[in-house]
Amino acid sequence: MKRGIRALMVVPQMQHGGEAFYDERKVRAWIAAESPDLVVFPEGWASPEASPRRRSVAELRRLAITCVRKWGESLGVPVLSGVWIPGVEGNRGMQCAAYWHTSPRRGETQSHFYAKHSTSEVLPYSLPDYAAERDALFEPIRLAGRRIGVELCHDQFFGLVSEKWVRSGAEILFDLTGTSVVESKWRNVMAGRSLEHHVPFLCTMTRGNAR
Repeated sequence: MKRGIRALMVVPQMQHGGEAFYDERKVRAWIAAESPDLVVFPEGWASPEASPRRRSVAELRRLAITCVRKWGESLGVPVLSGVWIPGVEGNRGMQCAAYWHTSPRRGETQSHFYAKHSTSEVLPYSLPDYAAERDALFEPIRLAGRRIGVELCHDQFFGLVSEKWVRSGAEILFDLTGTSVVESKWRNVMAGRSLEHHVPFLCTMTRGNAR
């Protein structure tokens, strides 16, 4: 029997003035004590220092993975995080997710990139190389003998997104969500998707007190 994934799902704290942060010392202490397989941060939690040089999915992948790779190498554990990439089309940006594993075992995934398919200022369909890149977006992350799919926020409301993941072999689905959502609605949809596909469906948010 396959064992489950041990995931640390980070819910940032809020400080006076509304800015979110996480206590890196606590995260490192938890990693040292519990040896999780994966650390997960919510939607839009990271952002690259540079804007895209080319309007393409391939360029967004490069920026997002480079951004998250720094965390993975620093924390010494695989990291999955939401990434906000500004300036994709003028002043409009795109919500994405990236994964990095510094020391993958044989058969495991080292890096992965996913672009949000709903309610983002820019959607991947509008980029010229989407057709060529689409299958890679839905290639499950292989980690600890499991295959993981990742969605962003409202993607969970579009059944074809999770259907595509499960048909691609995903056994666990993570949804990276921002904030200001109706928590009861999120719980109901996640429960429905889990029952529909017979897979665990997990979610982390930018704030602990979602509305």
